[in-house]
Amino acid sequence: MLMKPKEPESDCNQVKRRLCEFLKKREEELSSTHENLQFIAVNQEGYYYSDEGLQGVWYGSKDLQDADIKSFLTSDWITNENQMVFARKLQSQLVVDGSIITHFILIRSMEEMAPYFRSSAFSNQSTTYVVDSNGTKMFEDTAVEELRILAVILLLILASVLFVTKFRNSSHPLAKKIPILAMTANAFSEDVQNAFNAGMNAHIVKPVDMKVLIKTVWNLQTGAGAAGTLN
Repeated sequence: MLMKPKEPESDCNQVKRRLCEFLKKREEELSSTHENLQFIAVNQEGYYYSDEGLQGVWYGSKDLQDADIKSFLTSDWITNENQMVFARKLQSQLVVDGSIITHFILIRSMEEMAPYFRSSAFSNQSTTYVVDSNGTKMFEDTAVEELRILAVILLLILASVLFVTKFRNSSHPLAKKIPILAMTANAFSEDVQNAFNAGMNAHIVKPVDMKVLIKTVWNLQTGAGAAGTLN
């Protein structure tokens, strides 16, 4: 019996397949260092794609704006779990299923960050931000004000030195006031000095010693400086 030749994959399906493969690969890469995260693509109608294809309306789509890079807190519609979202707007057009993909989204569970909110040192209305070096965050007016109610936020930042320098030199009213704490996987003197040169107030080596973190943040909040944070 002759087998019917397989029909060629349409251009539309090829694009969708490549998108799903990209999402899967990127999520696997990120999961090697961070747990409980998702990497998705959102289109102009607010629907999202995972590595398994089109999933439905994404609950955080209403918070996406015209900014090229944005981060914000949101809650999962089903689990009601608090999540930190990092959104990057696509610079080139990508059309899937007849709709334009507008953003790639990285979603991280706030549960991983819970230890940073459980210390009495963080119980006041401070504006200390903990800065990591593995994600993205632009300090925009609305984003900073939304996050300000939390005592300490663990933000994942790509090229954090560049972003912090840009923020410190901006006209934002909080640019010179918000303490920024760098967290890196090493303590090379050059990296530490670069962090301070960029405008960060302190530096801590990962994995984080909570006693050192609490002491450092307490010093920043009380105006005692960052003494002892480089040990």
